[in-house]
Amino acid sequence: MVRAFLRRRTTEFRAWWNRPPTMRDRILGVCVGGLAGFWVGLLGQLFLGSMPVPFSALAAVAMIGTVCGAALGIAFPKAVLILGFPFASLGVSS
Repeated sequence: MVRAFLRRRTTEFRAWWNRPPTMRDRILGVCVGGLAGFWVGLLGQLFLGSMPVPFSALAAVAMIGTVCGAALGIAFPKAVLILGFPFASLGVSS
């Protein structure tokens, strides 16, 4: 039962991955890429930058990350959806 489920999911994933990106994939890629870029830029500056960090520098790096993530989401939507989703879900609370 589990093996059949995993086989079916693997087949569905391969079919999705091999299809050309749709508009839905690109829109999701932009959203996920923007959120992931925001968090990667913000946390990267906090953890790797020198302290204390002014708020304006944090905001600038976060916005640059957002724009870069959104651009990557347009160019490579499926890869950004897979790699960026864990970072994009950082700001979501249940």
